[in-house]
Amino acid sequence: MSKPISHRRSHALLAGMLGFIALQTGFTCEPTHAARLSDLTVEVRGAPRAFGFEPAVRAYDVPVLDRVATIEARGRDSDARIEWSLGEATGVVGSGAALELEIELVPGRQVLLLTVRAYGRKPGSYSLELNYVDDERACVDQTDCEAGQACSYVHPVGCFVGGFGGCVEMDQDCEGSASPVCGCDGLTYPSRCDLLRSGVALAYVGECVCSSDADCAEDEYCDARSCHGPGHCVARPASCEPGDGPVPGCYGFEYESECAAAAAGQRVLLAGGRDTPPSPYLFMYFGKEAGSETNELFTSRPGMLGATRVNQPLEDAHVAFAQWSPKGSDIAYSVLNDPYSICGHCPKELFTARPDGTERNKVNLPFGEGGRVEGFLYAPDGEHIAYRFKADRNNLSELYLVTPNGSETASAHGPLGFGEYINEFYWSPDGKRVAYAFGSTPENSKAIYTNSADGTDRRLVTRREPEVRAQVMVWSPDSKWLAYIESDPGKTISELFSGAADGSGYHKLNGPLVEGSEGIRGLYYKWSPDSSRIMYRAEQDDPHVRHLYTSRPDGSDNQRIGQPDRYAYSRDYQWSPDGSLIAYFGYEDGERGLFFADPDGSERQEYPWPPDEGVHLQGLQWSPDGSRVLLAARASPSSGTEGYPLLISSRPDGTDAHVVHPPTISVLRSYIWSPDGTRIAYIADQDTPNVEEIYTSAPDGSNNRKVSHELPEGADLRGLAWSPDSALIVYPVDDDIYSAAPDGSQNRQVSDPGVRPAGAWYWSPVPVPR
Repeated sequence: MSKPISHRRSHALLAGMLGFIALQTGFTCEPTHAARLSDLTVEVRGAPRAFGFEPAVRAYDVPVLDRVATIEARGRDSDARIEWSLGEATGVVGSGAALELEIELVPGRQVLLLTVRAYGRKPGSYSLELNYVDDERACVDQTDCEAGQACSYVHPVGCFVGGFGGCVEMDQDCEGSASPVCGCDGLTYPSRCDLLRSGVALAYVGECVCSSDADCAEDEYCDARSCHGPGHCVARPASCEPGDGPVPGCYGFEYESECAAAAAGQRVLLAGGRDTPPSPYLFMYFGKEAGSETNELFTSRPGMLGATRVNQPLEDAHVAFAQWSPKGSDIAYSVLNDPYSICGHCPKELFTARPDGTERNKVNLPFGEGGRVEGFLYAPDGEHIAYRFKADRNNLSELYLVTPNGSETASAHGPLGFGEYINEFYWSPDGKRVAYAFGSTPENSKAIYTNSADGTDRRLVTRREPEVRAQVMVWSPDSKWLAYIESDPGKTISELFSGAADGSGYHKLNGPLVEGSEGIRGLYYKWSPDSSRIMYRAEQDDPHVRHLYTSRPDGSDNQRIGQPDRYAYSRDYQWSPDGSLIAYFGYEDGERGLFFADPDGSERQEYPWPPDEGVHLQGLQWSPDGSRVLLAARASPSSGTEGYPLLISSRPDGTDAHVVHPPTISVLRSYIWSPDGTRIAYIADQDTPNVEEIYTSAPDGSNNRKVSHELPEGADLRGLAWSPDSALIVYPVDDDIYSAAPDGSQNRQVSDPGVRPAGAWYWSPVPVPR
């Protein structure tokens, strides 16, 4: 599969094309001319500090040379200054000033890191011009060198991407050098000469020891001078002195010192070169390390290197499910102790950890043989986790509430009666109460209760009658009500009820159902965003005909809205984000169309677009602010012609309608608004025949851009997800995950090259500090 060229790889290739050379210890070349690599710009932004505004920090790869490099700082602000550090040397240059550096060869080091901090009295741009000495015998790989020469090259970020360097004379027999070295392929070579002859980059001097933390003891980690590739097993420090920090770790987190990074088992980023800052959001995904079939949990920060394993080392076990804390401070995950991940009754335990894999805690109660955690949910405020728990093979399930670090645990319900079983459980939107249903079997609930988050203040929501069966509950957005399906004693049909969360009363919401009705089915009802009404489908007026109805939470003001499609799913009728309209696909006077109605059914209007009778509307998404709708359609312009898809953006009344993509695409799927409503992303076969790719467009159809990198025919593009700030789109392709800006720039791999994605993937709900 063709992969995108990262910024770091383009940096290396550009350097190679310019005749850049990096000298490894023991090889020298005479410089012949100088060339300017590029103009590099840093941005100063953010809150004011003592000197001025928040400094922008940039890091660039600088090959170790024995000649002069010139750094020139320029800024729009006369008070601007640039702080720099290169190796052990540091300094400050003002606006328009220049600095000449004598860079000496450092034994055992291939690249130095130039760190730049730009300050100013006001936000602005400050440019740097870096002039390097290069060599006409530069090479990117072995094909650039003559017979008898080898390309002695350096990876700008260790073993992650290809490198650049210079052609050096080789000893064909590699005699006289017996010091072993470790290559970036993870193999040990007798000497650096043998390594170069094999065309492999140097990882470090010495034999290969470890390729990942799994090769080391529990109190060690696999350390190296680069973020990727083999390394040495190094003990994690037990304690560290306060550091000056921040020190950038390889996987998206900053630490107070290199010691603090080592204590967390994290390699330190030795080489940078980012043209944009990393995302403030983290990305969590399930994956399998190279050579392993163990499903584990990883986090990555788009714009940074690699991934961090969140879970503890596993043996004959798998991470089964994971959820972000709403605060982004920790992740809860369950571990299934089963080598095949198919055992339905094997032990399953619940853990929490920080996103960088530190501070892991097992938070469930001890259990016996056959015991397991059967499900868990964070409270919306992130202060508690509710989990359903089975203590052993014979006990029925109970519900417990625990703090994320496991320090406090409480029963949600107190002792259960004989044969009682906790079924569903959901947190209220405000996180103050948890609702749960219990019964004699997982499928047969008897009643619904709510408790406070600490397990106290138990309240009965449903009726206290022996034969009542209540299930499929949904909290109102304001946390005051629970809607649920209930069957009365002696009846076979289910009806819709609401109960006050504090147990003060319950109400039947639907009107009388006609004889022979199938009743109201679960998940076919929806609260309005403001909790003022609830919408549901029922055979209430006509036999075998389901209409849409709305009612107030107390069951009053029951109103018919319209007739939806007979087999309509719940996505085919929706509240607008502000609750002022209901959209549904249905029928009016026998004609199918898209309709918009007021919540009480008083006003109903058919959507007037499209005018072509051959265009059939199929799906709908509201924009985040409710001002527009996004409609999927299929057009059949003439008889005998295969229909082609359309994606239409317009106002709810049909005005300002636009097709958001170029004419005639053959595949359309996974269309979704950006969280800020400024762009629409979709997957389509648009530019390259038989290849599905990701595109974005403005709501008026302008500025259509391809986001995904070049994909070959047959590539498995498995969806897309917007970052919460709308700045990036993440998408998995085959065995990798990538991120890109909505305009198609900044295309980078998010998943670690040594970790194969193997399941779901989620953005952090809030920014996670580095």
